[in-house]
Amino acid sequence: MEKTLKKEATFIELARRQQILDAALKLFAEKGFHQTSLAEIAGELGISKGVISYHFDGKADLGQEVIQYIVRMLSKYVQQRVSRKETGREKLLEFVDACIDYIGENRSSYLTYIDTMGCFGTVDEKREMMAWVNRNTREIIIGIIKSGRRDGSIGKVNAKNAADVLQGILDGMMEVIAAEPEVVNVNGCKRIIEQMITGLIRP
Repeated sequence: MEKTLKKEATFIELARRQQILDAALKLFAEKGFHQTSLAEIAGELGISKGVISYHFDGKADLGQEVIQYIVRMLSKYVQQRVSRKETGREKLLEFVDACIDYIGENRSSYLTYIDTMGCFGTVDEKREMMAWVNRNTREIIIGIIKSGRRDGSIGKVNAKNAADVLQGILDGMMEVIAAEPEVVNVNGCKRIIEQMITGLIRP
């Protein structure tokens, strides 16, 4: 699903793409995807709409790229935290904590992700984008579970089924925390999820 840039893209072109993504993310967060025009994004950067059109095939394409950008930022944050842990069990528990912590620290970006996902493209394009996000998360969780089974810290649980269930729990929790951070007891929820996971993966 994620696009590959042209091989001949220069450092300056890559930097300009990043500037456009950052400006789009900022304005989508402030005004919403539907309410933000390409002209406003161009104005934010002091460039012409033509510059945006050179890098992106319209607003829907830019929206898709913003979604991928947010997912990459989340993935980088989580992977940095998970990589510090030793066993598969520790990595899996840290994965959950990191996902939830990211939403607390980057609520605006996550709400922008939800808004943009719901606004751009056709129904099939939305499904394809959601499937891409789900596949990425599922593969990470499956990899962690398999590593835990190899090091003996995780029992003989079906990795894919466990990944699907855990992903569903996390998606729901992240959305609730982003929507009502003042209502949700984040630490209490973390403890309950940890208890659930610990029971599921017990060697």
